[in-house]
Amino acid sequence: MANSTWLVVGSGFTGASAARVLAERGFRVRVVERRSHIAGNAFDEYTPAGVFLHRYGPHLFHTSSPRVIDFVTRFAVWRPYLHHVTGQSGDLRYPLPPNFLLLDHLLGERSKSVQQLLISSYGDGARVPLHVVESHESDDVRSAAQAIRRIVFTPYTRKMWGEHADNLLPSAQARVPVVIGYQEGYFTDSFQALPTDGYTAFFRRLLDHPRIAAETDREISLSDLPKTQPVLFTGALDQLLGFRNGALPYRSIKFRLEATRRRMTPSATVNYNDDRPQTRITDMAFTVAADPSSTIWVEETPEEFLCGKNEALYPVPVARWRELHNAYMALLKDVHPNVIVAGRMARYQYVDMDQACASALRIATDA
Repeated sequence: MANSTWLVVGSGFTGASAARVLAERGFRVRVVERRSHIAGNAFDEYTPAGVFLHRYGPHLFHTSSPRVIDFVTRFAVWRPYLHHVTGQSGDLRYPLPPNFLLLDHLLGERSKSVQQLLISSYGDGARVPLHVVESHESDDVRSAAQAIRRIVFTPYTRKMWGEHADNLLPSAQARVPVVIGYQEGYFTDSFQALPTDGYTAFFRRLLDHPRIAAETDREISLSDLPKTQPVLFTGALDQLLGFRNGALPYRSIKFRLEATRRRMTPSATVNYNDDRPQTRITDMAFTVAADPSSTIWVEETPEEFLCGKNEALYPVPVARWRELHNAYMALLKDVHPNVIVAGRMARYQYVDMDQACASALRIATDA
């Protein structure tokens, strides 16, 4: 088989999934990971106290893709898990995504008439991007949508991204929609689950193939990339290309862990949509099958990514940075046309785990 060896840079969902499919198709695959562990941001482990921890915050797998479901269920037993999130603005608490319960809090007696207009326009149970609701023909509906933005989205966006909500790309603004009804639940996909023995074990099985050689603690530079064999790159393009056009901004997270015997209520995660610097807190006991005698609360405070100080976890979804990323894509094509870029960091866009997996399956199948 010509060009029978692939180099895959990164061992998260994109890199590990692609490596497995390539190996099963007969290619030899070398996987290199700059961190000390596989599994990317989905890495999980038991703490010395015996509490299961997602090191980079909660990772909740959800998809409606039959192809992705068929693939991931080959490498783990998955248990159903429906994620629930509570928003908190001062003393006010409400389900997220925001639904009619929040409208009742905000509008009082006027809520029912606005609800009827929303149901008539979008249908009961629909999930509608906030900016769409803000363009409704009714003044009352637009006013309600603006109140939701002010209460829920503006404080969180400012903390999470360091940007005003109006600057975000529409795809980022649409990630948390408005629910037209009283329905609760963060996701709506047909498959919502967690691997029973954790993501790290799942990734070990993905990479457990005689044609895959994986190594950690291995940083890759541009000069390390081969010119004559295919490469799948999932890291940061600006760093790979020496910041020739300037650095792309990323957001990092400062995690504060609190070991406790208390359980969080009323949901696994509470998002702080107010002036406190933290964005959310999660009770990790919700992510394990058994009811543990103790748990860890993980509190998250966003911060600017600084190379060598913290981890770049999120690309900033703003048009001007997407344009800079496009310039890096063009530059890479000129100097290394054999390199395929995929994944959240390399594509500089927010992708869920199932989307990363689906992209990897397409790339590896078409190779």
